[in-house]
Amino acid sequence: MTATQTPPHDRAPAPERARASDRATQLLVATIVMIPLAVGWVVWFAPGAADDFNRRVTLSPFDVALSALVIVWLREVAPKARADPRPRASAGVVIASAFVAVFAISLAVHPSWRGIEYAVRLFACVALVDVIRRLSTRNLRKMCVALTVCGVAEAILAMAQVVAGHGFSLYPIDHAGPLFAFGATHAGRGGLSHPYHLTVFLLLAAYAALVAGRADRPFNLRLWMAALALIGAGLAVTFSRAMLLALIPAAVVWCFSRRDKADYTTRLLVGSLLFGLAATTILFSSGWSTRAQQSAGSGADRGRVTLARHGLELATEHPLTGVGPARYVLALAEPGPPDGELLPSHNLLVQAAAELGVFGACVVAAACLWYAKRIARRGVLVLGGAWLLVPFVMLDSYAYVFPTGIALSAIWLGLLEHPQLGPPAISGRKTTIGAVT
Repeated sequence: MTATQTPPHDRAPAPERARASDRATQLLVATIVMIPLAVGWVVWFAPGAADDFNRRVTLSPFDVALSALVIVWLREVAPKARADPRPRASAGVVIASAFVAVFAISLAVHPSWRGIEYAVRLFACVALVDVIRRLSTRNLRKMCVALTVCGVAEAILAMAQVVAGHGFSLYPIDHAGPLFAFGATHAGRGGLSHPYHLTVFLLLAAYAALVAGRADRPFNLRLWMAALALIGAGLAVTFSRAMLLALIPAAVVWCFSRRDKADYTTRLLVGSLLFGLAATTILFSSGWSTRAQQSAGSGADRGRVTLARHGLELATEHPLTGVGPARYVLALAEPGPPDGELLPSHNLLVQAAAELGVFGACVVAAACLWYAKRIARRGVLVLGGAWLLVPFVMLDSYAYVFPTGIALSAIWLGLLEHPQLGPPAISGRKTTIGAVT
């Protein structure tokens, strides 16, 4: 396909399909804007666990927009998509079917409100991914702009929190309460509940800005560079080591990979992001010095080994069906709190083994390998974007446990699956979402 050809995905859609796509895009943008709002309503909680995120069911403002998006998808997008040529049965279809079966069996054996909520959210994520991967160039840019603007706003709020040393109670943008201390400074969290949650949001916003900025007119390049510099500054005040493990390799791939010839625009945009990160790191060096000392000491894992041991113990006690979807922390608390904190395992495979059993863990592992192989065939823009999420899947739990994290992961996968991010670029030619008209 040449740079001037139009793929079947983006050729003059029927008016009704275009209107459906526009409605879905509006709801998608509303969902993105509402994700970082510091407000939620508790629907159910385990006895004595009203304040524990891991043992309650909550609804947030973004759930309203996401529910409307799912309805639009079911009524207008999915039925029209059935007219497209059906793909042949593949390993992905088999793995997805196996996951649904394992998940349903585990939920039937260990029913819970948490499990039902998790099932509903996963279904909504399927709709979210499908909507995003079908967006036109114009609507894809709208989504990327929304993510970038929200990322900049959250980064500025996080830096203000760090300077002040506390939240501002700007309901529903921010909430009160102390911040995590690192040395003589504190970690910003924006409107989210934890600085590492903000890290994931800002990394997604940075990736969206890179995708859209590479394709935009040169006149707007300085705006994208400024936005990425601010997002990089916001990332610095989260003091996340996983962020460095994600961003540094991705930046190297984007700028120096030999597979696709990196263009000057990409290097400017990535350089702006790293400049904001480096400059703010110097300003708040006390926090990063503390993180460096923690990484070199005996507690460098920050309790992750203990959390993994808890998960493996649960998997050993319930090898066939696990403890039930989204019941990990509930199951840990049943015989009495274990040593350490009541937290998820901070590893996707261990969590899957504990909640879905050995077969469930094997299915999840197969899904990860299948998707890694799929991503490896794409260009470096997609490869680096996919890597950004890996440390937060293997070393944290936000991306697949918390409602906002699950939604952000779905947006991430939808963006990675968009056909206009393209196959590997031909050497010497820039592949961007604007290269197809």
